[in-house]
Amino acid sequence: MKKRIISILVIVAAAALAAAGELLVDRFIEGTTAGTGPFQVARFILMMIALAALLYFIYAYRKNENVRESVHTYGAFIRSDAVWALLVSIAVSAYFSAYYHLKECYSIRDAARIILHSMWPVMCVTFLIIYGCIYVCRKTNFQLGDWIYKKRWYIGGGLLLLCILLNLNTSSLHEWAGYLGSQDKNGLVLGVQRGIRSDEWVKSIGVLKALSYENYPVFSNLLRATATENDLVAGHVAWSISALYRPLTWGYLLLGSVSAGLTVSTIGAAILMFLLSFDFFMLLSKNRKLSFAFACVLVFSPFVQWWTSYDLFIAGFALLLAGHRYLTTESLKTKILSALVVVIFAGNFALLLYPAWQVPMAYILLGALIWIILTNRKEIKLKAKVDIPIIGCALLVLLGSAVYLYFQSAGAVQEMMNTVYPGTVRVNNTMDTNRLYLTNLNMFSPYTTQYVFGGNQSEAADFITFFPVGIILCIFAMIRNRKADSFSIIMIILSAFLGAFSFLNMPEILRKVTLMSFTMGSRVLPWFGFVQILLFFRGISLLRKEIKWYIALPFAAAYALFVIWKIKDASMVAGQYAILAFVGAVIAVIITAALRSRKDERTQRTFATIMAVFALMTGGLVHPIQRGMAEIEESDVVKSIRAITEEDSEGKWLVDNLPYPYGMVPLFGGAPTINCVNNYPNLEMWHMLDPEEDEDFAYNRYVSQILTDITQDMTTFSVGPWDDLTILHLNTDDMEMIGVKYVLTNRALEELGTEFTTFELMAATGMFRIYKAVYQ
Repeated sequence: MKKRIISILVIVAAAALAAAGELLVDRFIEGTTAGTGPFQVARFILMMIALAALLYFIYAYRKNENVRESVHTYGAFIRSDAVWALLVSIAVSAYFSAYYHLKECYSIRDAARIILHSMWPVMCVTFLIIYGCIYVCRKTNFQLGDWIYKKRWYIGGGLLLLCILLNLNTSSLHEWAGYLGSQDKNGLVLGVQRGIRSDEWVKSIGVLKALSYENYPVFSNLLRATATENDLVAGHVAWSISALYRPLTWGYLLLGSVSAGLTVSTIGAAILMFLLSFDFFMLLSKNRKLSFAFACVLVFSPFVQWWTSYDLFIAGFALLLAGHRYLTTESLKTKILSALVVVIFAGNFALLLYPAWQVPMAYILLGALIWIILTNRKEIKLKAKVDIPIIGCALLVLLGSAVYLYFQSAGAVQEMMNTVYPGTVRVNNTMDTNRLYLTNLNMFSPYTTQYVFGGNQSEAADFITFFPVGIILCIFAMIRNRKADSFSIIMIILSAFLGAFSFLNMPEILRKVTLMSFTMGSRVLPWFGFVQILLFFRGISLLRKEIKWYIALPFAAAYALFVIWKIKDASMVAGQYAILAFVGAVIAVIITAALRSRKDERTQRTFATIMAVFALMTGGLVHPIQRGMAEIEESDVVKSIRAITEEDSEGKWLVDNLPYPYGMVPLFGGAPTINCVNNYPNLEMWHMLDPEEDEDFAYNRYVSQILTDITQDMTTFSVGPWDDLTILHLNTDDMEMIGVKYVLTNRALEELGTEFTTFELMAATGMFRIYKAVYQ
């Protein structure tokens, strides 16, 4: 009873101390911004004292009444699980604080105040969950890590199912609320929407919503307001043989909801990539902690998150893992299932139709496959009677599907290839080697564009690679182990190959022979970075003994200084020594932890934790967590468009006098829209307006939107401020020629009427007006 009473009093005292600290700090901070840094530090110290006291007395009085013995016991206790859980909790809390407040950071003092911002509930809840799990598992002798490892695929599937039931996705579609006047329909659960990701929330969401009204046909009559190939060229969702090779689109087809489909194609993609990345590195290292760290660094990298480039990695890892399984098993059932996976993801890889990334990734996959064959050459189980029929059927299915899809979409493919943009070949652009180090500034990209190279997070997004540490580690490990590592050698050769095409202007004949003419330096560079990550983790896995601290620390410090020296002259960080110091400190900690991670279980866990936290901070919340699509589906203008299209589903719509991205709005209501995104041009229609084809350069292209304004002047075309934007000035009397029946606009059109064409107001909501064109 005495121990319980004392424990309760200590808990109350700790809570009172924390509350008093909060009140004291808030009282001094209220009404002033000066000196907030020290007060926030005081708050942090008070909270840590309270938490430490709480932990001590709970543990000490539970274990031993002798205080001296309790101190020793408690010391051992906090050196392991409690400290680890506490550090993770503080890191999570600091992460959320930084995520929401880093834009306010202009100095080290501001950074301290922001990182120590009042996010203590998050920290406490995280600590209780982590330590609670550890404590329960130890009391019951339950191996949580083993259980998670064995059930990881079931856990991933359960998490995806939960997200589907909760109607969650990672789209930035909340951005539409400001455009559609539906700010009261807020589905944003966590994070912030990313306007820069317009390819996703403008084009993809608009097209997917339109296609759902038609049940995902191969040829849509809503896009461009004419028959538009939606399968091979556009690469969207369609009930076609291609759906077999696009498992991330099955949610749209099978669940009957765009929102549920978004869950599968966004959250499901991240879960699948994480699991496949983990399994691939387990194949390389047989080390769970390193594999966990590798998966975190890869999935939450700025490149993958800003580009949402899950597909290539999913296809690549699935092919390698299934190929390895096929080669090393004698089970007929396993061989057939592995061959099926290879067929699905080989088709998936091919249908991505972005050779600028596919070609360098193919070289990496080829290198990894060579390693698999070399490593497992004694275990390869192939029999002609079994394997020739299986491999033959797989190739036949792939070839037959390719032929079918080509003839199905040949016309659209031909039209796309003959466009001015992007059908023409682009000039190769080589990269400056400083970009290898400027990519470290990507760690700020989820929070601010201030330190982002070029100011565009998506274009600047890349892997943070720690180049050339991975290469050095692999060479060092091979020398130290006195054993060559085929994977390291293959990847170092690939580094030289991809680096040459990233940084050097290689001869045209060599670019064509190697197929690298399909890509350019800026698109090769991320794959060079991916290889460096592979080498970094491979080098760590090859270290059989830890590197002594008196070697690890100077090396890490020297490398950090080298990186700072390489990026210090960049315009976005010129003279900002606090930012440079922060970058250097983070790099030094990571490299030190990496070099020391082979000492024991604790150092490996520490390294995995550091890398997981680093990955989350550099890309973990690039995407928001969004619930549903209420901002779009429940907006008044979309409801008005839907009401009209239900009465007249074939009437063609035009968006007038509205900037990007309003050209997609009619699609949300299922309206056939002329000037929405055009994956390839409707030349038959444009030649009606331009029979001499004088303006072919302006409209014969892929366009993200055709900005149109109705005028009584003559019809003209021009290229917009960026290449994939076309500007159309459309004469009122030419509207009938291209079949316009309804106009969505933000202005009164009655005064633009002529004796041949008049406008009838159908609906008005907010700033929008919907007119029906009446032709005499």
